[in-house]
Amino acid sequence: IPSPQVQEMLTRVSQTQLYNYVGGLSGEWPVTIEGSPYTISTRYTYASTPIQKATRYAHDYFLSLGLQTDYDYYSFAGYERRNVMAQQVGVGQPNRIFLVTAHMDSYSGAPYSLAPGADDNASGSVAVMHIADILRDYQFDCTVRYVLFTGEEQGLYGSYYYAQDMYNQGQ
Repeated sequence: IPSPQVQEMLTRVSQTQLYNYVGGLSGEWPVTIEGSPYTISTRYTYASTPIQKATRYAHDYFLSLGLQTDYDYYSFAGYERRNVMAQQVGVGQPNRIFLVTAHMDSYSGAPYSLAPGADDNASGSVAVMHIADILRDYQFDCTVRYVLFTGEEQGLYGSYYYAQDMYNQGQ
């Protein structure tokens, strides 16, 4: 029997909200980024402006939830890339961290112009965003950190550099 609190969380999952955010993140319609409409037609890591817009979109979403939000920068293929991180700090054991993650980037036969990736992986990114929207209303003993990685389609680079950074920080 699921706990009443878990049952309550599950009732807050919104198919409509998931549909709308996947459509926006995969370029079906424009989203608002930095106050202007923008269509995210690709989230290919090497397509600099679109992936920056997509990570900004997720960053601003997490901020709108009132979560501590930041970028995790790394250097790859001669350019600075970034993952998106948000967290809610635990009340009892804040140094004990649980991750909820997905990769944000996508790939296709023409990735610089069109890599919408609704299934790979706008859906996973939106799931993390929606989970954050639900869990932010609860207090946890441990810290819950939400991370959206880039550079994954090229060889898991975003998660590799993130893990290396966290290890170097003693996390």
